[in-house]
Amino acid sequence: SQTLGESTTTTSAYVDLGFSQRVSSVFQGCNEAVLAYGCTGSGKTFTIFGNAHRPGLLTLFAQDILARVPSGGQVLVSCLELTHAAVTDRLGDSGLERQQGSVMVGGKQVKFTAVVVHSVRQVLAVLDRAIVHRRVGSTTYNQCSSRSHVLIRFHVRVPVAKGEAVGCLSVVDLAGCEREVHNATDQGRQEARQINQSLTQLNRTLLKMQTRELDPSDRRQGALNAVLYDSFKDGGICAIFCIDPRLDRLAEARHTLAMATSCLAIRTVKRVNRHPTRETQADLSDARMGALTR
Repeated sequence: SQTLGESTTTTSAYVDLGFSQRVSSVFQGCNEAVLAYGCTGSGKTFTIFGNAHRPGLLTLFAQDILARVPSGGQVLVSCLELTHAAVTDRLGDSGLERQQGSVMVGGKQVKFTAVVVHSVRQVLAVLDRAIVHRRVGSTTYNQCSSRSHVLIRFHVRVPVAKGEAVGCLSVVDLAGCEREVHNATDQGRQEARQINQSLTQLNRTLLKMQTRELDPSDRRQGALNAVLYDSFKDGGICAIFCIDPRLDRLAEARHTLAMATSCLAIRTVKRVNRHPTRETQADLSDARMGALTR
């Protein structure tokens, strides 16, 4: 674990937290997840997205990933907005080559779009258009507070001997936990209730990961768990816990730090995802057929 102060830049955090090694893991065919966790107004969205003057983690991940793509490799990006029970594809028609994917949420297949990207500029342009539609609202502590979780994924395909390695990096900007009384409207209080319920389900999953006790029932605990289940079960995870240092946010800071302390015990075993090429599949099929006829 690392403790980073207010003066730490996102670029320094990228190095200090070993994110380059996580990108290497993705290129080997593993799943990795990076989550920004904390109360409303603690800096999660800035950490992930940055601004015009300071790059966020997304920009740094895009630079790192696209600089490594070998000949024959491919990178796709997807963007999903998640509330307690719903998943919304935020990419739409970007004009880029795209592929369709799906995820099971609430017993239903939810389709989403992933676009092929070749440059950091393409990644940022696609995500800028996607994020502009994210749900936001006003609370006591933040005039433009995220009212949903956003999941951005880099899907990486790399040719290897007799097949391809398929890895995925999930970057999650979680909506902030907050007290319902800090919202002035009935809608705001309802949104806060749903956000807190979603985060409670996530907390239970993170706690179960300490003893590797995840089971298929955890996939059914809300949209967030449904989408991240495979990454949690067989991939790596890094959670960035953001703290608001103001004295009147002390209770929220203590809650965040308690969750961070619990997550220190998480241990994961990564699964390498390798897919055979069509030619290799044909060879294997021929070999099996030969074995049956002998």
